[in-house]
Amino acid sequence: MIKDHFDEYFLAKKTAEDAISFLELEKFIGVFKGLQLSRRILWVAGNGGSASTASHMCTDFSKGLDENSRTNIKALCLNDSIPTTTAWANDVDYSSALGSYLRSVASPGDVVLAITGSGNSENVLDLLQCSKELGLISLSMTGFSGGKAARISDLNINVPSNDMQIIEDIHLSLCHWFMRFLKGDENV
Repeated sequence: MIKDHFDEYFLAKKTAEDAISFLELEKFIGVFKGLQLSRRILWVAGNGGSASTASHMCTDFSKGLDENSRTNIKALCLNDSIPTTTAWANDVDYSSALGSYLRSVASPGDVVLAITGSGNSENVLDLLQCSKELGLISLSMTGFSGGKAARISDLNINVPSNDMQIIEDIHLSLCHWFMRFLKGDENV
């Protein structure tokens, strides 16, 4: 019974991984390489498990690419500043907290990455809309059918699964893969 459950979960994960667009992965890599050269900032955010993935990705990109900091990406997670995010949520509205925060810190040439399983969280959609208004490149990583986030963002990687844990597993794996690819890790 345990083995059957294990096999079923990881088969479903492999099926979803196999359906990811390599063309979109290539486009994301292009944006990330541009950030390495321009030294502009990658702003990343999400909710719940996706916020955790966003924070983890920022750590990997700003430290894990190059311990000498020559090719690291300046990556900052909007969720990591809990006092600022909650101040915007409390004083304005939760649905616009991430976008309001972005407006106060982003500069031309920066990039936004929204990580969202459903693709329909109001605060994440507002973040993507704000990035458009600011003229920033907007990326999203989604699950299910991609939701509205897939349509709003300039580039989207969708994990075509209806299982949130599989979606979140693959989003985190993609973050690790991006880091290792950009690092030039021969073990990829």
